[in-house]
Amino acid sequence: MNGKSVGLLKALTREQLLGNYSKLSVYVSLYILIYFTLSELLLMVSVSGLLVSVLVSLVQALLISIFDVGLIRICMRLTRGQEINIKEFFYVLKHDPDKVIIVCFVMWLFMTLIQLPLLIPESFVEGAGLGKGAVILIKCVLVSAFLIIYIFANILLSQCYYLYLDHPEYTVTQILKLSIIVMKDQKIKYFYLMINVFGMGCLTVLTLGIGIFWMLPNMYVLMINFYEDIKGEFDSISLL
Repeated sequence: MNGKSVGLLKALTREQLLGNYSKLSVYVSLYILIYFTLSELLLMVSVSGLLVSVLVSLVQALLISIFDVGLIRICMRLTRGQEINIKEFFYVLKHDPDKVIIVCFVMWLFMTLIQLPLLIPESFVEGAGLGKGAVILIKCVLVSAFLIIYIFANILLSQCYYLYLDHPEYTVTQILKLSIIVMKDQKIKYFYLMINVFGMGCLTVLTLGIGIFWMLPNMYVLMINFYEDIKGEFDSISLL
């Protein structure tokens, strides 16, 4: 596997963020504010019922994705030495937001699969002559299987937002295709990056959430550096 090691990518990330945390804290604060505001508003309008719960989850994911990509754009411009301002945070709203929404919808579908085994009625399984212990075991196995599918899909589609930002001329199909093709050979390296990001998340919990102002910039810039490292592979693929 060519390219920089994960250790080098992390070192580069630390170097790029040195002295820039205060600059990014404004956009991180705005992102957090929008995230929790949308979450609270959707909780207020939601009512009981499985279908409504699923729809609320979908709407929340789609809306958040718009600002998620906005924060990615801010971090991407910072790493490239370009000017950043508040209008970049809302970039998606004026530049084919449907592309981001479609990509997010695909990812949301895989995420929703994880919850499906938990929705199996107890009466349905018990009617097959299985005890409660067997029911719990079956559900755990199914959840684990769907979780593996989700992680695999998440890795393959992980470069879609960066491709959208770098290549506004690409269609959604082209973006999805390119990400899947290149990431087939980068799965292990990216999975290792995900483990590092998970570790950052654990540190954020230990700091009672305060560490999110450190964690989010590190997570976004680290993933951007990974994209920059494999960027040449995208250019070598024919879209014809």
